[in-house]
Amino acid sequence: MGDVGVWSRSDVPQDAPNWARYFTSVGREMAERPNQGVGEVSPVVFLSVPTGQYAAWFLAAGALGAPPKTPMLDQPGDYRGTTWVAAEDQVADANVLVCQSSAGSSGLFTVQVLPDEIPRRGRQKTNYRPAVARYQADRMAVVLHPQGTPEERRGQLNLTADERSSIREAIAPLLPRGTNWYYWWTQQCLSPVVLVGTGSEFLMRQRAEILKESPSWVWPTSRTTLALDMKRLCDPLRLLLFPFSVISPTVGGRVPWLRSLRPRLVIYTSWTAFSSRHPATFAGVPAVVLVNRRVESSLKCADAIDQICNNDLSSVRSRDMSVRGIDLRLVEYPVVEDDGLVADVDDDEEQPDEF
Repeated sequence: MGDVGVWSRSDVPQDAPNWARYFTSVGREMAERPNQGVGEVSPVVFLSVPTGQYAAWFLAAGALGAPPKTPMLDQPGDYRGTTWVAAEDQVADANVLVCQSSAGSSGLFTVQVLPDEIPRRGRQKTNYRPAVARYQADRMAVVLHPQGTPEERRGQLNLTADERSSIREAIAPLLPRGTNWYYWWTQQCLSPVVLVGTGSEFLMRQRAEILKESPSWVWPTSRTTLALDMKRLCDPLRLLLFPFSVISPTVGGRVPWLRSLRPRLVIYTSWTAFSSRHPATFAGVPAVVLVNRRVESSLKCADAIDQICNNDLSSVRSRDMSVRGIDLRLVEYPVVEDDGLVADVDDDEEQPDEF
């Protein structure tokens, strides 16, 4: 292993069954592919499976072993973005000022983070003095917001003291001496893996079952991030605040801000989840779609992609770990510009995808 939390396909846990190793490999490989811009094409892998149970989480575990896609700011200016906010002891939204270092050397910048001048919910307003934190620009990751963030994100408690301590204790021993754990944590949050599907509670229970019954099937650093277990992970307005999130397929149509985000990998738990998305949602981000052959919608998926799938799979290295009964197809979709429309659609979380 090179950088902490970055694994190669050859590192896939050997004691995991072949199907789990295959999903881990596909997730790792697809997450490594770069995000694309408008006018380019982005890969979507369709996996036809006899059952999708647990598949999404091994894809996620693999994706969390890929390098995070977190650009560092190197242009002076005032920005609004998400980063580590020292005054809140968590990843949160903040005003960010990028300045050239006082030494005046070309290419050297500092990032100043000023939290919002409102207290975290539950904290008394008296004597609250938000402080400016300064970081080297080549160390602190920041994701800028092309559109205004939802007001509901302000003042939220994202990590409790116990949650923060648990993550620090797991990660700190793996980091180089003198490296603060929150540098690593911030990169994971700002380049998350997003699972899109209905039935978030059911999906979260599957995640818990894997970690309880078969923890050795998952890389240690992926276990650390996937061990998070709180309802906040299923709140679409909290994307970029955690290393993974579970959201409904229709939320992108109602929240243009969310559509503009660029995760590490998007995993759709069904063809229905993929086909019902707003086309600009996470556009340009590599994606994997699970297609359960036992479900009627799988026939619709086959009809939709038969004529556009790429028969040349030589670029997919994970083919060498393929498993009987799991079929892979690759489609390259054009990255479209957001039309800005807001749909009036309610989520249906009562009917989980059929795994």
